[in-house]
Amino acid sequence: MRKVATDFVLLLSEQSGVPVRQIKPPDRFIEDLKLIGLESVEVIMAVEEAFMEVPVEDLERLATVHDFISYLHQRVHEAKPE
Repeated sequence: MRKVATDFVLLLSEQSGVPVRQIKPPDRFIEDLKLIGLESVEVIMAVEEAFMEVPVEDLERLATVHDFISYLHQRVHEAKPE
């Protein structure tokens, strides 16, 4: 999970302009990181390019950095062949 978390936070920082050190697991995308409009779309596009497509219905329930990292970790783990 650490690799997914690190990669996601780096991607989030790059797309949002928020320094890595300022991004914390409980941060909410809109309220804390101020990701609205085009910035949020750019983050989602970068996530989909780096990890996988995220259905809109899943995006609606991912409110915090921790939520997104947990979601990506679970989905990456499910996608790996046994």
